[in-house]
Amino acid sequence: MSPPDAPARVVTLTTDFGPGSEHVGALHAVIVAHRPDIARVDFAHDIAPGEVRWAALQLARCVSLLPDAVHLAVVDPGVGSDARRPVAVRLRSGGYLVGPDNGLLEVAVDEAGLSAAVQLDPAAVAGPVSATFHGRDLFAPAAARLAVGAALESLGPAVPAHSITRPRVPDAVVGEGILAAELAGRDAYGNASVLAGIRDVARAGLAEGDHVSVEVPAGRHPARMTRTFADAEPGEMLVHIDSHGMVAVAVNRGSAWDRLEAHAGQLCCITRSGFGSPDAEARR
Repeated sequence: MSPPDAPARVVTLTTDFGPGSEHVGALHAVIVAHRPDIARVDFAHDIAPGEVRWAALQLARCVSLLPDAVHLAVVDPGVGSDARRPVAVRLRSGGYLVGPDNGLLEVAVDEAGLSAAVQLDPAAVAGPVSATFHGRDLFAPAAARLAVGAALESLGPAVPAHSITRPRVPDAVVGEGILAAELAGRDAYGNASVLAGIRDVARAGLAEGDHVSVEVPAGRHPARMTRTFADAEPGEMLVHIDSHGMVAVAVNRGSAWDRLEAHAGQLCCITRSGFGSPDAEARR
């Protein structure tokens, strides 16, 4: 362990607990109790409950901004069961991930590279662990220990790198004038992220200014391919590439998620006006 006066690493927090909730406060309290000078960054707490894949994508974005930090992530619908292991991972960037091995960590691992991983041993990390709040009782203490210089190997037995669970992230289906992919999630403005990127848009031959339709199970909506929100009229639906390089559906000064009556995991088909049925093309 590093000397007591050595600078602590930053700890980031990504959860589905809800902003300002008691559960978020408990994570902060455990970390501060370990050492008050550990800087903490609340990256995201507004993830829809149990949306592991969407959380994994957001966690990877956080890791890219603070590659040397300890990233504490808790979106854990299987808490207390044998459905997943509690793990900590050392990244090639020098940072760490701490959280459930349920697909939440793997996108960040893919992008940053894995150096080593352990399964957290409650006896080595903390005191009594409840069945339903591993964030407070296991993951936060582990993150705090790593932040002040504890060796990863002191927290539990090693696990093979290839055994870290991967989330299901299907490729987009692309045809001439059409792009079909699953909805990943939403941000606070109601912008809907689609599991497709700028290359998929190019492969589909879609371009800025194209009039398109956006179809989800609840219905089909007219939209326009734009570069910015302001390129659309207030209330108009638009499709653009967001700041993370993902395809997004938005409504200028409104919520695309609500208008689409969308849910994560639904198929979203974006079709240039005048082309064939999105369903037919997506099955090709």
